[in-house]
Amino acid sequence: MKENITSGIICLKDDLGLEYRICRIDQIVRDDGHYRYTFKPNYSVIDMLPPALYQGIPGLDLDLRKEEYVREDRIPVFISERTPDENRADLWELLQSAGMDHLNRLEWLIRTDLQYFGDRLYVIRFEESRCIDMRDSELMFRVMTMRVLKNICAGNDVMLPHITIDDSNRTMAYFLLTDILSKNDLRVAEQRISGELPPLGRKRKDVDTDELMWVKRQMDLGLMTSQQAADKLKIGRATLFRRLKSL
Repeated sequence: MKENITSGIICLKDDLGLEYRICRIDQIVRDDGHYRYTFKPNYSVIDMLPPALYQGIPGLDLDLRKEEYVREDRIPVFISERTPDENRADLWELLQSAGMDHLNRLEWLIRTDLQYFGDRLYVIRFEESRCIDMRDSELMFRVMTMRVLKNICAGNDVMLPHITIDDSNRTMAYFLLTDILSKNDLRVAEQRISGELPPLGRKRKDVDTDELMWVKRQMDLGLMTSQQAADKLKIGRATLFRRLKSL
């Protein structure tokens, strides 16, 4: 019997923009009208997530730690609360807006970026996890750390010079790297405040105080516009007004 299979990955993002790919979801629809949904959680990624960010997948008891959760001829809560009902009056318009000609609930979630108000979960199209070789990478510490974190949160394995991060040590590596990154960022911030490191952003352009006072008098007398004054000092108008205000 012919089957139509749609596959996606349930994800969420944290405040750093890291995307956690937490569960594979498959929708299988058969020619006889019967259908099945299967969920395959990635616990090595799920275990990284704090309760404030992640409260579980609605309708699934992940405390059971099953390798697979199956819903036969029954629309899962996760799907029903995020997709339009088949009897909705404007269903056809919604489908057209997503480039669809029939209601495939999982495909709808994959194609649209609408997010359920109750959590941060969304669905992307399924892609196999990979093994990323970073043994020869010559990146700055923070860039390297963020790249490793991005891949382990996506469920990819990462090969480093002396260790490979995979499902067996993914959670431990995540907490270790985020702790090191947090402490490093704090230390760098302290060094910028103390002057040990230069501040972020462009260097403040020096403006001669006497010239600044002269153009101010010209502006006060109506002999020079703010744009002419800024051009004279070779700075922008916004910078000119900030410098005048600092006087």
